[in-house]
Amino acid sequence: MKPSRISLEQVAAHYAMGSLFNDHRPQQAVYCYVVEQHDYRRQRLGAMSLAVGQVEIISTITRESLTLAFAVVHLGGWDFHCCIRSFHSRLDYAQAKAELFDCLGQASAAQTILTMNRTFGTCTYNLQDLFAEERHRMMRLLSQDTLLRLDQLYSQVYRDNYGVLRAFHRDGLPVPQELQVAADIALSQRTLEVLHALERETSGPDSNPLRQGEDYLNELEAIATEASYFHASLSLPDAKPMLERLIWRSVWQLLSQPLTDSLAAEVDWLGRLLGLGDRLGLGLSLERPQELYYQHLHRQIFAVLQQAAQSRAPLSTESRVQIQDILRLGQYLSVDVAAALKALEPALTRA
Repeated sequence: MKPSRISLEQVAAHYAMGSLFNDHRPQQAVYCYVVEQHDYRRQRLGAMSLAVGQVEIISTITRESLTLAFAVVHLGGWDFHCCIRSFHSRLDYAQAKAELFDCLGQASAAQTILTMNRTFGTCTYNLQDLFAEERHRMMRLLSQDTLLRLDQLYSQVYRDNYGVLRAFHRDGLPVPQELQVAADIALSQRTLEVLHALERETSGPDSNPLRQGEDYLNELEAIATEASYFHASLSLPDAKPMLERLIWRSVWQLLSQPLTDSLAAEVDWLGRLLGLGDRLGLGLSLERPQELYYQHLHRQIFAVLQQAAQSRAPLSTESRVQIQDILRLGQYLSVDVAAALKALEPALTRA
């Protein structure tokens, strides 16, 4: 079993490489180890990042401890170089650290690595030596940077060739695959960006999606129209849960607040939002807002209508219009309100 045992040096390397992407606390748990930070400095120069530090690592199982120094350089992409060693004195560590950062100022990756190997030893580690969970997390982070650059490139291709794409689709000609892919990716990215902005704008405790999301909804509908014209195949992995949350929150706010003169406009807004989900092909799940609406329908609307029917007192014009708007919301949510409308039609139509 001893060859498979994780060494304290490996824990230090894990901490060192992770520190390039995290702001580590003075004391931090790393699996069954506690890492106490004694010194740390990080500097970035162009695409190259360098971190040097000294930590004490303590096993929470065996209580074994060791003070180690590390130097790690990230050259971009998947390229990491990390050295681990122990120093006999603080002065030796301080001198090695100063020499390494002086070398970084020369902007030479090769010279930096040579200096690192000379001052911090040849006990080296790279991305493969990280614990699996942290390695996968960092791989996702690094991939996000690459994908962001690719999205920007595809968006530029789409913008530069927009007129060409319109001409191909207008005349019904086969679109070059490269241009169609650029349209698919660019429009998908724009859709997600606007949806995230809409969610941020309307997710605060005092926010009202029904009043603050108009501009975003207009833009999303324009994108959906554009995507339909170009027959774009949109990839929207985060859109469905975002839109479902927004619809539920909007329905809850509309039904929980006193009915106002803006009710018709708010119902129209929700109808457009639900229609957007259909246009984007998201296959929205509406169980939660439907349940909320059904409870409101029976507790509030039916009670008002039944009372009016029993008393034979006419409903005011304002009340009739508001109830019709609420029933229209039910139709948008795919709730069957036809039977209720028919049974209570006298109360709705009595002058």
